[in-house]
Amino acid sequence: MSQINIDQIILNNIQSPGFFIEAGGSHPEDQNNTKLLELNGWKGLIVEPKTDWNDLYRTIRPNSIVENCVLVNKDHQEETIEGDFSQYMMGGVINYHNFANWNPAKHPCAPLSKLLKKHNIFDVTFFSLDVEGYEVDVLNGIDFSSVFFHIILIENHWNKDNFSFLEKFNFVKKHSFAIHNHELYINTKSPYFKTFTL
Repeated sequence: MSQINIDQIILNNIQSPGFFIEAGGSHPEDQNNTKLLELNGWKGLIVEPKTDWNDLYRTIRPNSIVENCVLVNKDHQEETIEGDFSQYMMGGVINYHNFANWNPAKHPCAPLSKLLKKHNIFDVTFFSLDVEGYEVDVLNGIDFSSVFFHIILIENHWNKDNFSFLEKFNFVKKHSFAIHNHELYINTKSPYFKTFTL
């Protein structure tokens, strides 16, 4: 389950099942922010470059679409990107953190908007973004004019105060939410903006 209890916080605030996206899904159960949501009737899209857990996802996460690709910004022109996800998870993209034992291979990649269009997703209740420092690139791969996001959770170890650009898409940071380097942003046009509590 979630390492920060965010899944239960979301369920406490949103009574009807919604749609989630988890970027950097990793293991389908361990420290996963959306397993509990799916158990409560939610459906979602999980983006995880590693294929190791595909069989387990199919078994225990039947209401989740799984895409094995790397999320990139909208300016990335190629259909692949170098990365090493054997131990570095999303932090292995283009050796983002200068790992000494980086052993790259080419992996499929796409901006998130391309995946959303592929699966006809236009409304996202909860977006969990944990890509080990690559968050800004992922967010810059979203066309916020074509898909409505209600709540975005960002694990922020590296990009101190670099998400202020979300304000132009009507997101406000919930300053009372500060759990283990996670930041919560709520769309001011969402019905949950006024009602969301911790």
